[in-house]
Amino acid sequence: MTENVIFHADTSLGGYAAAAYSKKKRIIEVGIVDLGIGLRASLGKNPDLPKPSDDVEAVKKAMTPTITSTPERNSGFGLAFTQGLLLANGGSMRVRSGHGAATIGPDVEYHFRDEHLPGTLVLLRAHADKPLDAGSAWDDLMNGIQRVLRSHTTDGSTTR
Repeated sequence: MTENVIFHADTSLGGYAAAAYSKKKRIIEVGIVDLGIGLRASLGKNPDLPKPSDDVEAVKKAMTPTITSTPERNSGFGLAFTQGLLLANGGSMRVRSGHGAATIGPDVEYHFRDEHLPGTLVLLRAHADKPLDAGSAWDDLMNGIQRVLRSHTTDGSTTR
């Protein structure tokens, strides 16, 4: 997640990260925020993607595997993989950018926020007493991508 600040924020201001551990609750929280252009403007730089119509759509797209503003150097798996890893752990994730927001785990909710947030904020919450099984999360992500690929025909339409 911290690499996303370098690759996507497009600002000399950089970003910040902070982590906290609650021994009593056995929860680890990591917050990462950049002061950059935000998800909508960042994804809009990829000429192969339709430009997101608003910040909520941009957050949704950014959470989708293989969606990236820089396909020449990134896979677009960062947010989707992190989401799978945290959900498997029983944790959660929040993403904010512009007026868009996502709250993830166990349900996924996307919503509009009145307050505009420049840049992007990601808050990760994991249970310290449960494993973060990267192998299982990666397998789930790859299986999900395969399901999506199988559901698309060669002309771009979807099958049911």
